[in-house]
Amino acid sequence: VIHLDDSNYTEAIKKYEYLYLIFYAPWCGHCHQFFPIYLETANYCKEKNLSVTFAKIDGTVSENASMHFQIEGFPSVFFFKKGEQYKYNGMRAKEGLLYYMKRKMSDDVFKINKLEEMKEYNKNMYNLSLVLLSTIKDKSTTIYKSFEAFAKQAIFIDFFSCLTDECFRKYGEDIILFKNFDEKENRYFSNYGKLDDAKNDSVRHFTSIYCVEMGAFLQQSDLDLTFEFKKKSIIYIRNSSISEDTKYDTFFKKLAGELRLNDIYTFISSTDGNNLQKSLIDAFSIVPGELPSIFYY
Repeated sequence: VIHLDDSNYTEAIKKYEYLYLIFYAPWCGHCHQFFPIYLETANYCKEKNLSVTFAKIDGTVSENASMHFQIEGFPSVFFFKKGEQYKYNGMRAKEGLLYYMKRKMSDDVFKINKLEEMKEYNKNMYNLSLVLLSTIKDKSTTIYKSFEAFAKQAIFIDFFSCLTDECFRKYGEDIILFKNFDEKENRYFSNYGKLDDAKNDSVRHFTSIYCVEMGAFLQQSDLDLTFEFKKKSIIYIRNSSISEDTKYDTFFKKLAGELRLNDIYTFISSTDGNNLQKSLIDAFSIVPGELPSIFYY
């Protein structure tokens, strides 16, 4: 791991094709915990002859660099690909760093030859990850480009491309959404028809609707949750640690199945009441004392 400062960080970003850079503070306990993992990952990449350089910079000393990257907390990790900057918000683990590196090196599109490879790529990431699989041959089409662009800006969405006979026999040319690699899958064309182009709304609608079960609430995702609330929706937010609140779950799940037939979407939250997800706070402006709450949009 090379040490950078205000005098040479710009040159290093230009010099190295792939670069990990961690901003740390000597007094930061989280930095002390994470740095051995960071060093282990650097050594692993060196042993495997992977063309990525690891660097560190003391954010409390190199103030110009900290201001340039708008460092608000430590540790802060960035990945640079040919000078292009990406903020790493993944796990503080070797597997997470390696996965993110592979994702950026492959331009956020994993090209695979077997469907099983998706599990191998994803097993070390978030349980809430969504997977989009493309079997579209013409990558210049608006549909392909729309899904690719959507997946690139979403940390919880992985985008795979598979053009083998196995995929064509199973799916034809389509975009397929998986959640947690279970047996449930949703196909874009079969749900929306063979469209000539894909508008942003249709892509967002497809991913936001089919990534959740009926009666479930997607809490942690960088999908735009409020997009669904523009439709007719009922949201039941309750304290999962109180049995009195959770006894209504079965009712709301049954209600969800009935109402979806009429284009009314029903969601149940999953919060302990003391640690509300930021998405819930932003969307509903609620506090723990206001639970349980029912919202209708």
